[in-house]
Amino acid sequence: MLWLLLISWTAFAGRWDDHPSDIVAERTIEASPEELFSAVSQFRYLSRLFPEECVEDWAIGSPSVARLTYHVGPMRRRLTAKISRAEAGRFVEIDHEGDKGFVTQIRFEPRGDATLVRLATFIHPPPRPFQGIYFKKVRPEWVRCYFETLDELADRVEQPKQAPESLEPYLP
Repeated sequence: MLWLLLISWTAFAGRWDDHPSDIVAERTIEASPEELFSAVSQFRYLSRLFPEECVEDWAIGSPSVARLTYHVGPMRRRLTAKISRAEAGRFVEIDHEGDKGFVTQIRFEPRGDATLVRLATFIHPPPRPFQGIYFKKVRPEWVRCYFETLDELADRVEQPKQAPESLEPYLP
């Protein structure tokens, strides 16, 4: 009887059950945690970092509230986002509200003269039968978007060291 239970349990186990569903990208950037925090702590700055094909239709209501559309692979979500927690030089946490919402964190970890930046969204995968689409199409595209966002962040904060005036419209 035990073997029958074991066989039936494995038959119902999903192919994607052990796959990580979170979206995570990391990059070391030649800037201080404080500089990086300043570049992402308000939506008017953060909106300039994301690729347009990934996050669009930014409607910024205040420095810490925005309505935006995620368009990642076949997924499209229009959400209200709020900067719910922030600690200068350490992290920014963004809460995307609603029943299809999620939490995104941007963390800064000093590494000598540079900073390790970790951009992560904590999300539960969709129910079956949509998990295959999520893990094959949505998640890889979302991760790519996050790496491009970190590349843009690096370009924005590293440019002033070469040409200070190039960041002027970006900073408060």
